[in-house]
Amino acid sequence: MPAGEHDPLFDGVPEGYVSAHKRVLYDDAASAGAFDASHRPDTVQSGLRALQALIVPQGCDSEKGPCFIRPLTIGEKKGRPVIDGGPAGAASLAENLLLIHVEGLDRDATRWVGRIDEKILSAVLPVHGYMAQLTRRRGALVEQKAHQLVGVLEDFLDGNEVTLPDETTVGRDIRFLAFAGHDTTLDALAAHYGLDWHFDDQPDETAPDTTLAFERWRSPEGRITIRVRLFHQSLAALRQGKGLDLDHGGQILLEPRHQ
Repeated sequence: MPAGEHDPLFDGVPEGYVSAHKRVLYDDAASAGAFDASHRPDTVQSGLRALQALIVPQGCDSEKGPCFIRPLTIGEKKGRPVIDGGPAGAASLAENLLLIHVEGLDRDATRWVGRIDEKILSAVLPVHGYMAQLTRRRGALVEQKAHQLVGVLEDFLDGNEVTLPDETTVGRDIRFLAFAGHDTTLDALAAHYGLDWHFDDQPDETAPDTTLAFERWRSPEGRITIRVRLFHQSLAALRQGKGLDLDHGGQILLEPRHQ
């Protein structure tokens, strides 16, 4: 949709859904908070400590400073429950460190910005992945966000004509359809289809230029197979401004689905 307009393709939550299902959404948030309180992984805890030591070492010394190892809290924003505190803010911060690094903004920088490197990113980005699993790959709202995009993808893969939210028509003769979404889009699709992945050369599972591809294959006997393939750039390739190709990252073939 045009800039400034709500695009249901990437956020398909119907109007009124949040107010009608607020209890369910609060239960989802409470469940995430309870899980974090009892099952926070060691890699996440060590990532939080590394982030604390890098940016605000004294943050846990008082109630006023940001302390990333504290428990998650549940609040409300624009009428919907939100998870805050502890790892929630740290997850966004960890992602920001990645963006600073791949844009090269840490070159010749002073103070903590100049200390961002691959080792730091490998330590702190599990926090971002953990919060994605807790909040962006589970719960009732996630399925609502993805349902219009899922419908378009599956109609297209079935060979049907597709009408997009801006009333653009994608005819049956079109063989390639691409959407430029967000890391949250990847998370929503991963949640819907039960997909999971990780990279050896990229600590962020939904880093810039991560591309989820749905391929429709027909065998000589007429059998249709939907293959889900993931392309990505390595951390080094992103920083060097290399293109999205197999020399600077790789691909993963995820579980195929037959029709």
